[in-house]
Amino acid sequence: MLLSRFMKNFILSIGLFSYFNIATSSHFDGFRDQVILLEFKSSNQYLHVGNDSTIKLEHHDLPENPSKYSMWYIEPLDDKNFALYSVKSKHYLRKQPNSSVGLGSRGEDAHWVVSANGNLTYSFQNKKNGKFLNGSKSDSTVSLGDEPDKWHIHQAYFQPYYRLEAFLNGFTFTSNLETLFESFGSVVFVANAIFQIDQESVGSRVQHSYEDSHTESFAWGLNETLGIGALLKATAKIPLFGGLETTATVDTTLGSHQDWTKEDSRTMSYTAWITPNSSGTYEMSCSLKMLQNATMPFTAEARLQAQAIDKEGNVLPGKFAPPQVIKEFFKKAGCHYSFSGSIDSDVSVTIPVTGNMTATYALSSVTTINKKVDG
Repeated sequence: MLLSRFMKNFILSIGLFSYFNIATSSHFDGFRDQVILLEFKSSNQYLHVGNDSTIKLEHHDLPENPSKYSMWYIEPLDDKNFALYSVKSKHYLRKQPNSSVGLGSRGEDAHWVVSANGNLTYSFQNKKNGKFLNGSKSDSTVSLGDEPDKWHIHQAYFQPYYRLEAFLNGFTFTSNLETLFESFGSVVFVANAIFQIDQESVGSRVQHSYEDSHTESFAWGLNETLGIGALLKATAKIPLFGGLETTATVDTTLGSHQDWTKEDSRTMSYTAWITPNSSGTYEMSCSLKMLQNATMPFTAEARLQAQAIDKEGNVLPGKFAPPQVIKEFFKKAGCHYSFSGSIDSDVSVTIPVTGNMTATYALSSVTTINKKVDG
């Protein structure tokens, strides 16, 4: 699936800007809240979490094929101290009791002071014991030592190769339908259908049907911005009288105004039965009980994800950015939501959203039959 030219240019501009800032930064602040890879300069190997949770050095093909075992999330603790969170193991890089390097909780042993060495390299000093993160070119081990080693930092996720997506679901409408109908409801005449009852049909149950199409519209609006350029898909089940519901769907790319209108053509069938006691001309009247431009506040859930794509914009199935990267991408795209209460999975971030829908749609149909002329 190819991206639109607008979306390609937009995402490309954000990604290039981020990459340039980080690659030329002379201090570590440019890496705050980023997912990175740490390359040991002496051997061009990367800080890696083994299957047995040991810390070691490993070769990778970058940036095309980074491994989650070598991805670290930079978590700022204060102006000078940072924590390194393993994306794969979900634990922190820390000094172990025997002064080796391992994984564990985010205590003081997991606090690192980061210093720039020049030539885009950095050193990592453990706050607890003052030792430096060292690598070994000969046996690919990682340890703590008295002298600083030089590490290159790479951004693990480059935004032009990800498409932002948002899926809205779990709509809950807080308005009472009866109250809405009092303010926005009306009965709209549709048509009259004339039909004949002959003498042979008198006393029998007679059915007559009529069909008519009308347009229903659903104008959506979110109270805050989700993110410009994100592909939005939404399915809202909207309540009708009697416990029934209708469905409105949206499939669009979000622009600077986070509202949109969806119109659907809906066919209504009107059916009535009568057991006539005399022949003649009968009239079936059809009308709709409708809400007209009714404002319906709602709450919903937005599931955010960053889908991997190739340089041509084609989707790479099953490949997504992790939660920390998703949040960063959406923030750069203008998302105004707080992620403090988000629900994170391996490939998505879910947040609560609120908004309003202005709807014009049929709640139910009204059908009556009356005799007009005797046979």
